[in-house]
Amino acid sequence: MRVYYQRTVSGETTPVFIKNGPQYFYHDMPVYEDGSVDCWEHLTLDEVPGKMSTGWLSISAPDGESVSVYALCALRIKGGKWNYTSKSFITHLSEIVKSMNSKMISLYQKTSEQKQFWKANRHKTTAVGVPYKLNSFAFKVKGKSSKILLKSKSGYSLTTITGFEDDTFELAGAGILTADKILEMFDTEQLVCAPPVGARVFMDGLGSFETAEVEWSAKPKEKLKEILGIPAYVGNKGTAHDRCVKAYHNYLEYPCEQAREQLRESYEAIPEHERIFLGDMDTRDSDYIRILEQPEIKREV
Repeated sequence: MRVYYQRTVSGETTPVFIKNGPQYFYHDMPVYEDGSVDCWEHLTLDEVPGKMSTGWLSISAPDGESVSVYALCALRIKGGKWNYTSKSFITHLSEIVKSMNSKMISLYQKTSEQKQFWKANRHKTTAVGVPYKLNSFAFKVKGKSSKILLKSKSGYSLTTITGFEDDTFELAGAGILTADKILEMFDTEQLVCAPPVGARVFMDGLGSFETAEVEWSAKPKEKLKEILGIPAYVGNKGTAHDRCVKAYHNYLEYPCEQAREQLRESYEAIPEHERIFLGDMDTRDSDYIRILEQPEIKREV
């Protein structure tokens, strides 16, 4: 009989860039007590310098390049000031591991058999971290995080809002927030999706840069939908995405005007920047748009 067990590996995140194609993607990279990290791939601590030498993992972005923050904005930058060299960053990672594992024991390694198996099967492992907080009984309460910009006297700081399955929220460095407080901070533009051109953006210890151009940003109203919907997502309480997919299948089975309007309502409840995930990488939300805008065109099967 085959069996397995799961265990929790504690970690912290540190900001980096992933250079994938023409953009530098901001990434909160998990660093775990067993010395492993995840930069869209599960690596040992020893493999990090190699990923940095290829340019895939970066601790700075050149002026004139585009920096993208998932589901928030893409900014063309200038006047970048970065805090790490390759050597000091590796030291930084080791210090994070030592803060959780002072003797650096039982560090994650990959055997030659594992490497051969993964290569033969074109398999890439990941170790995506799950945000959490502890409740009054010291039990873990699962969360999901979203990036946002917080206005300050010196510019805009990229920070994190985490929603938890117990319907609470936390703003990094500011503690627990209510949904009403989040709404207020959006209304007063303390929280924004993109900075003004010329404003300085601070990236959580990684460095800072001046905004030369806002190439794309989420709409504040749509970002609010995303953030306020996080507790339902992590608590498996039924999300806007789930309701929209259900309405879509209902329309396909009963293609009437009432079903179409129910689909429209559920589709518009999904944040605009998340609607592409209603389908696969090729179709995205195209069939939803077809039904809502041109229902007379028949679906290709």
